[in-house]
Amino acid sequence: MEIAIIASLLSVLLGFFIGNISRKKYKIEIDSVQSKIHTLEKQVHIKERDHLEELNNIRKSHFNEINQVRETSYKEGSQKTKSEIEMQQKSISVSIRPYIKTIIDKVIINDSYITEAGYQYQLLINGIPALSPQIVIERREELSNFNQDNFRLLAEIALKLTQQAVDVYLSGVGPGLVFKKDALVQGVSPQT
Repeated sequence: MEIAIIASLLSVLLGFFIGNISRKKYKIEIDSVQSKIHTLEKQVHIKERDHLEELNNIRKSHFNEINQVRETSYKEGSQKTKSEIEMQQKSISVSIRPYIKTIIDKVIINDSYITEAGYQYQLLINGIPALSPQIVIERREELSNFNQDNFRLLAEIALKLTQQAVDVYLSGVGPGLVFKKDALVQGVSPQT
């Protein structure tokens, strides 16, 4: 029995040592695998960092290129817009000039003068009139002169003509049928 106890103790000890050896062997293997995993993870992180750094550099370089293109496009666009605006401003213009009109109406008895003052404007496109000129009258003056000498002369002529008419048309009629009266003078003033 002693032998059996010793054998079982030996087998437990042997199992313990073998297990210990196996555990150490597996631990060494586990440590080796964990070390490899750690190394691989470190490499992955380094590659990821390098990749992100390269991506940021690419973005920066494209960002600068995009900004340069935007700046150039903006400058070209604003220069083109300015030149188009200047061309449009030069192509469309308004001609404005003083306007004075004098109307003189001379008749035998009455002379009238009418003066209108203002300005005339006209839309021009590329220097060519686009619409009819428009006139704006700011001031109007009328002056009338009555010529009394000419009026007296005309009244005398009218009396002579009346006498001649009586002599020609009514020469055979008795003096009781012809009545001479004062001259009929009518004056009409213009309505404004």
